Amino acid sequence: MKAFTIAQLVFGRDVTFDIQNDPCVRIEAARVRRELERYYLVAGGSDPVIITIPKGRYVPRFEINEIEQVAGPSQKGMVDVRELVAAPPIGASREERPTHAWFHTSLAASGAVIVLVALAGWLFRPVAWSDAGVQVPLRIDSRPTVLVEPFESEDGLASTISQGVNDEILNKLAHIKEVIAVTRVRSPVEPPRFMLQGSTRLQGNNVRWFVRLVRTADGAIVWANKYEANLLTQGALETQKTFADSISAAIAGPFGAISRNDANNASGKIGALTRMECPGDRSEMAGGHEVGDLFTP
Repeated sequence: MKAFTIAQLVFGRDVTFDIQNDPCVRIEAARVRRELERYYLVAGGSDPVIITIPKGRYVPRFEINEIEQVAGPSQKGMVDVRELVAAPPIGASREERPTHAWFHTSLAASGAVIVLVALAGWLFRPVAWSDAGVQVPLRIDSRPTVLVEPFESEDGLASTISQGVNDEILNKLAHIKEVIAVTRVRSPVEPPRFMLQGSTRLQGNNVRWFVRLVRTADGAIVWANKYEANLLTQGALETQKTFADSISAAIAGPFGAISRNDANNASGKIGALTRMECPGDRSEMAGGHEVGDLFTP
């Protein structure tokens, strides 16, 4: 069972799915693995069969619960599942007894189907219809969704820099487990919780970014900042990467704007914020910094 196949069948990814930049399968497989471990520790310790998902694989493993079998004598009238597996058909000779290879293969295949169906049912709500008339699954996920909008800019080099910045930010956010980054609204029923907006201004070798994080529910700006850099200091590509690192940490890190917004909501302090300090974020709303000063903690 390949991650690419699961991404297409379960998560609705297309043929352009890249496992390195979109770790959705690994993240959800790890989550299912933890839930299974917790279940058998808390409530399923006496189950006759234990289901596990080995790390690095996506095919479930089914094992007889030896502890449960040894824990006490079988009740009268109960049949050991291993006896059913090992027993040959009645009246069959030794030569006619079937081997267990076919049974093990069928069990593994059936188990894979069961786990995939359970995973799909656990992750998704009933489907909705997109504008193209295609059914789109709605995810059940408590993580906040961030819509990364294209940065506004003039044509030419500024537009190229803006596009590069968007790609870098999406790449960084895809590797942060606390949020889900999207590039478009997939369903009006469940819009993203936040929108990341910005603009790029270029004057000579100096580039300036204005960035804000908007709460979709009420349009409030929960975080905003201004960044400046000189392209001659590190070059355009390295400047884009460093800027994306700073933005991702500022909004989606463990102590970022989104986490603080959720903490404020939980404590009843709901409101718009003009700026939120973040570790490693030293730029100010007024005044400019070169890239070396801006991104160095």
